[in-house]
Amino acid sequence: MDFDEQSKNITQLDLDVYNKLPEYVFSTSEMHDVERRFLHGLIRKHRPKKILEIGVSRGGGSSIILNAIADLPDAKLVSIDILKCYGGNEAIPIGDTTNKIYPNGNHQWSLYTGVDPVEILPNIDLSFDFCVIDTAHVHPMESINFIEALPYLKNDAIVVLHDISRFIYQPPFAFPAFSIACRILFDTVVGEKIVPSEKYLMFPNIGAFKINSDTLHYIGSLFSALSFPWGMIPGKIDLIDAFIKDKYDNTHYEQFNRARILNEFYRFNGNTYKINHIAKSYLILLNSLLNKSRVIFYGAGKNSHTILQYFNKYGLRLPDLIWDINGSKIQSLNGIPVVEPDFSNLNYTDSLIITIIDRVNSHYIEEKLEQCHFESYITEQELRMVLALLIKKDLE
Repeated sequence: MDFDEQSKNITQLDLDVYNKLPEYVFSTSEMHDVERRFLHGLIRKHRPKKILEIGVSRGGGSSIILNAIADLPDAKLVSIDILKCYGGNEAIPIGDTTNKIYPNGNHQWSLYTGVDPVEILPNIDLSFDFCVIDTAHVHPMESINFIEALPYLKNDAIVVLHDISRFIYQPPFAFPAFSIACRILFDTVVGEKIVPSEKYLMFPNIGAFKINSDTLHYIGSLFSALSFPWGMIPGKIDLIDAFIKDKYDNTHYEQFNRARILNEFYRFNGNTYKINHIAKSYLILLNSLLNKSRVIFYGAGKNSHTILQYFNKYGLRLPDLIWDINGSKIQSLNGIPVVEPDFSNLNYTDSLIITIIDRVNSHYIEEKLEQCHFESYITEQELRMVLALLIKKDLE
């Protein structure tokens, strides 16, 4: 059920304000254009006073929010990210995109990095009427983040979740580590829900729901969903444990505690994931692409560094160049030149792009490739499947 009938056209609201965003916000944002306008439109329609953002990354979402509330002087944004830098690259601090827009700071924005929400929320005297959760996407992270936020959300608060269908648009690989966390939360929590009506994907990848009296009453359904296998153990699990024990009743705490104990046992006792047979076809594709005259990686972060190490280990051809929007700062990675992306300089028949796109706007990159009719590339998810297959061969 839509929580606002007029929100069906939310992606078209106040586009004159939306278009004030600088172009580089789009290139570093992790959202499709429709998703950015959906977030912008919800804020413009409902005019929240206190906004909580959990998961900042480079700050694309923060930039959209701050742009949308610039003419709402009483509105404030509190942003929290467990990391301090993007992709393990100390040259790119969390929120760097937003800092470029506001080099002298923004009085409407408070950013906390290197901390879990339970370290911040109890210490700030705020209750929020709008919340954006866009974190690891690996179960149980988004569910845990919402459980942390719920005691500080007003009745009728709006919660936006990104990547609710990401698991559909990446290869079905390595359950439970693939991106089901957002959909588990979105489908399990009780509240009126909305997704963009504008057609851009078969399954919308962003959605929102409104908190109501039933949300907390039926929160046990979300705690029950924590029994699904975890793809990771939250970094500050003991703090989260103490928070849940304090803020929720014993029944819910016991549901969490049992799920934690079970998953810690399996995660730390050599659990491994099966290699999908699709990886073999991608290995054939990768070998053919590596014979092209020029090989380019997109992205010079921690993921690229790790994958280059695997390329060395297995004797795969290394890239000639690495593209990164911060190429002028980074300059080289593992001895390979890093330069600013230049889609106009692609050789359509001989070049290869391997898009290292973890937490980067893959839609933006792929749209650029489509515009120049370039097809010779392989995505990070596909590449990881190939590497997983090679690792498996090592173990046999």
